[in-house]
Amino acid sequence: MLIVSAHWESAPLSLSATGPGTPLVYDFGGFAQRYFQMTYERPDAGALAARGAASMPDSEPVHQHASRGLDHGAWVPLKTMYSYGDVPVLKTS
Repeated sequence: MLIVSAHWESAPLSLSATGPGTPLVYDFGGFAQRYFQMTYERPDAGALAARGAASMPDSEPVHQHASRGLDHGAWVPLKTMYSYGDVPVLKTS
């Protein structure tokens, strides 16, 4: 699954980290500590990232952001929609 969200904007076009175990981004504040301890494990999305990058024109470089995990705009709804965390997922800016 490729997620496009207003929670992350950058140039050039970027894809989030694809590996399992990449830390989540807790880009919110003022909530109980338990929300900052939530996790969402997911399988490797390297093949998905390669397909996404290959589909872009050669004139549009795609940056692979090696350390950017999923932010709450992605992992919060995914915890409900795909609670088993068995769907490869990454984000694009």
